[in-house]
Amino acid sequence: MNIFSQGAALFFTRKELAAAHLTPETLTEHEALPLIFHTLRQAGHPIPPRLEIRCFPEPHGVLFFLRTRMEDLPSDCYLSVTFS
Repeated sequence: MNIFSQGAALFFTRKELAAAHLTPETLTEHEALPLIFHTLRQAGHPIPPRLEIRCFPEPHGVLFFLRTRMEDLPSDCYLSVTFS
């Protein structure tokens, strides 16, 4: 997960999706939301209001870009970049 000032980028590998009985080719937005929310909570990051999600499936997994408006973040919220 990479956290940016106005959002985040998440990549789930095919293996990670398979553990949840999902595939990149058939993943729906409804199925993706619990994965995204769980990952943000697990990393200790708040779930931003009015979250916009872009999904980019590919053979090795799926990439999500999460975006929110900067003014929607609390003034005391500091985000860092993490590479995993």
